[in-house]
Amino acid sequence: MEKTKCLYDKFPYETEFDANVLAVKALKEAQDRYEVILDQTLFFPEQGGQTPDQGWLSVGHGLRPATKCEVLDVQIRDGVIVHVIEQKLEPGDQVHGQIDWDYRFSNMQQHTGEHIFSGIVHSTFGYENVGFHLSDSVVTMDFDGVLSPEDVTAIETRVNQVIADDLVLEIAFPTPQMLESMEYRSKKELEGQVRIVTIPGVDVCACCAPHVRRTGEVGGLKVMHVQNYKGGVRISILCGFRALDAFRQKTKTVDEMMGLLSSSEEELRKAISSVYRQKTRIWRMPSGRHRRRFWRRRQKVWMRMQRMWSFLRMPVIVRQCAASSMTW
Repeated sequence: MEKTKCLYDKFPYETEFDANVLAVKALKEAQDRYEVILDQTLFFPEQGGQTPDQGWLSVGHGLRPATKCEVLDVQIRDGVIVHVIEQKLEPGDQVHGQIDWDYRFSNMQQHTGEHIFSGIVHSTFGYENVGFHLSDSVVTMDFDGVLSPEDVTAIETRVNQVIADDLVLEIAFPTPQMLESMEYRSKKELEGQVRIVTIPGVDVCACCAPHVRRTGEVGGLKVMHVQNYKGGVRISILCGFRALDAFRQKTKTVDEMMGLLSSSEEELRKAISSVYRQKTRIWRMPSGRHRRRFWRRRQKVWMRMQRMWSFLRMPVIVRQCAASSMTW
């Protein structure tokens, strides 16, 4: 079967397309699910460490399609792209496809941000990006060398400067002869037509995924987590609207903790450390009996403090009368 025409290569900002059904196959491992092959598609399949596009295929006649099917998965096999849906189609059917643009654009932001980060790491430290994963919730990069916290902070700052510079990305399909004289990053040996994504002065990389037109559209990049991994380092990042959502969630969490501990944001770390030390002290006690004794003692001290406060608030004459009968 001929390779599927990948419309997303040249038209990453398009969201709708028309296509013809070439083949349909029922999935043996999943009831009422079918693999549909089209002559062309805007759906980016799962590859290169990135999850596939989401969206719908509409099937019917006339201007108003009769049925709208959710595309559950998109895979590529030997250049042929397979769409998984829950409705059986017939070869020769005409379909209208629609991409979930918010999901597509978010992935474009993350992937372009990763290229900027990896390009700066490569040019500064000579490390290779040996692993990349872009899912619905996390974006990770694995480098074959160690980066210190200071290194990561400096790289993050440089990445956001590149984003602010709003550079125009360049997409090219060089010939094999041109590739021989080009320096570019690639995580694996490539066959067939190679697509090169260039961020001027920052990165040149072989990549099959859709990207934003300009670096400014990435919006911003935030490093979320860093860990040592297989002799190198694994870095988690978020870009654009995903980074904004993560910041909102962290702000909400901090606000809730400030309320629980009656602490300002500046004193929050100290308040949490105090609670942790108390908890550690209690659980290091040799037995439950000692822990119960500890809490009873604290309760008695608290009750005595309350009684002392009530006593001090009494008028002088009443306080003198009460002192003779009060037991401390």
